[in-house]
Amino acid sequence: NTTHDNWQDHRDAELDRLRSFLSKKDGYVLGVKLAPPHTCLPLTSNIIGDIVETVHIHDGNNKVIATHIGTTPFCGPLGKQFGITCLCGDEYVNPRHLERYIAKYPDITFALLHSGHEFLPPGDDCYHNFKYTDECIALAKKYPNVYLSISAIFAQHPDGTLKYPGGFETVRKMKEAGIAHKVFWG
Repeated sequence: NTTHDNWQDHRDAELDRLRSFLSKKDGYVLGVKLAPPHTCLPLTSNIIGDIVETVHIHDGNNKVIATHIGTTPFCGPLGKQFGITCLCGDEYVNPRHLERYIAKYPDITFALLHSGHEFLPPGDDCYHNFKYTDECIALAKKYPNVYLSISAIFAQHPDGTLKYPGGFETVRKMKEAGIAHKVFWG
């Protein structure tokens, strides 16, 4: 739980809890999943560093950090409709904020979920014009421990039309960058 008002008061207990789950036998827990926009956790936060370091020092094969990268519909009208607070500014969705950890810890697999996709329409305050998709692709090309997910980018309405544009262009860019072997659907 990274949503405590004062991380320092809860840090040791939460990291102990993380260590206990990572230590489960038989692949019970494969790694860590973070959703910074949904939990209002900046990728620039010291909490991220604490989590990465905990995964790194863990003595096991389950060194995976899967992080939601990209906007979410809940940063727009959908979140307002349901009274949900999500944050999609640069510090929550820019994968470059993880690069120092990616470079420092090659033993950790970083899965960038949604590959920086835009789930908000142009004109929204948090629309980034697929800039973070391009950043995700560049990181996957540069680092052997970075993988990309294309989950949800081809979500459809009941009539079969795509909910979010740009999926085909994203996949084309991945293929042209030569990283198709590092892309998965989750």
